[in-house]
Amino acid sequence: MSCKKALGRSVKAALGILLTCILAGCIMDHRAASSVDSWINPLPRSSEEISQTPLARKRFCPVSESKESEAESRLAGQAFVQLTEPEAAMLTDDGLPQVSGTKPFLVRGVYLNWGTGRYAVYALPGGDVYVFHGCLGRHAVPMKRRALVLRLERAPLNVYVDCGMAE
Repeated sequence: MSCKKALGRSVKAALGILLTCILAGCIMDHRAASSVDSWINPLPRSSEEISQTPLARKRFCPVSESKESEAESRLAGQAFVQLTEPEAAMLTDDGLPQVSGTKPFLVRGVYLNWGTGRYAVYALPGGDVYVFHGCLGRHAVPMKRRALVLRLERAPLNVYVDCGMAE
């Protein structure tokens, strides 16, 4: 097995452990962040034990880096915005495949280390959405924003946004 494949599997395993720990109800603190962004909106304590259904990877995509400032301005006063199909295509690098019965939404997201992590998005009972970015790292770094385009059946009631780091 090549080093690249082994490293990729290690990263996936570490992210899986991190996500499992957080979603299983571990206390999340932000010591991995040297600064905390105002977009952060952790799950309420009462939501830790509810079952969470992950969205398929084809139903969400980070906004392209070149469009991030536009996305941020659209999300300045709200956690999500419904998009038209052309707007969704314009905001994402690879586009987001159409999924029958869904509409595109722009939502807030945060991260710590982009290159060693990935997003997971969960549909919560009652119509809420949880956006989480897990990554690997060895020291505290500033929290940064990155909006995502999601495909959902209906507008979310609440958008919860969080991130974490495993060593």
